[in-house]
Formats: sequence, C-alpha cells, structure tokens
Amino acid sequence: MLYNLLLFVLCPPRLTPRSRRDERGQATAEYALVMLAAAAIAMAVLSFVSRTNLISNLFHGIFNGLISHTKGK
Repeated sequence: MLYNLLLFVLCPPRLTPRSRRDERGQATAEYALVMLAAAAIAMAVLSFVSRTNLISNLFHGIFNGLISHTKGK
C-alpha cells in the first residue's frame, strides 16, 4: 500500500485525452476575469477623476471653444 501511495505521488497518472480536451467553462471564466479587470480599471479612473477637475475643465474648454467659434461667424 505504501508503495502504491509513493508511486501515485511520484508518478501521478496522466490525463486522459478527454480530460485534456474538456475546456467547458473556460471562456466564461476568462470573460469574467476580463470584466473584473475592466471594472477595476474603470473604478481607478473614476476615483482619480473625481478628485480632480479634469472633466469639468474639459467640458468648459469644449463649450467655450464652441461658443467662441459660433460667435466668430
């Protein structure tokens, strides 16, 4: 019995061809990880932007440019 246990630990059984090909759920897991990474990046960007005035400055610059462009015509 000890010999069989050592044999199993030192030389684990090989995967059967079916278990090597069976990747059901792999795409779902990868999709979930990508979505988690995208959400983490979005939260980091929103956290940074909420502490600065970048968005308001961007909108002010766009609207001021549009207004000055329309007044010039």
